[in-house]
Amino acid sequence: MLEGRRTVGYDPPNTSPMRKLINQPNPMRSFDSLSEKEILALAISQEEEDARIYDDFADGLKENHPEQALQFSQLRREEDSHRHRLLELYRSRFGEHVPLLRRQDVRGFVRRRPVWLVRPARIKSGAEGGRADGT
Repeated sequence: MLEGRRTVGYDPPNTSPMRKLINQPNPMRSFDSLSEKEILALAISQEEEDARIYDDFADGLKENHPEQALQFSQLRREEDSHRHRLLELYRSRFGEHVPLLRRQDVRGFVRRRPVWLVRPARIKSGAEGGRADGT
């Protein structure tokens, strides 16, 4: 009897704004559409991701290249320091809750290959050239 009718204040689950967002094929935001709060949250998540990448590199190098592993561990500590400073800034301006915003949520943001695809298998010597990630 109420099929097809909408009553005031009632939003059927399949037409709610969240449902529409979830059902989109690629629900990404443009960087320009992000608020200051969201940009800072994105920066925090990137610092955490970078720290974890450096830690993965250090772990992959520690057995055969302990000196280089230590350098990547130092880079991880620097990224952690950056993240903590950004968190302090965020909390002072916006409070405790930091929304989850990741690079894959932002259209046109820098893409990275998965770390397991570029995990350093070996270090090339200066004569061979190349980077620690094997490229």
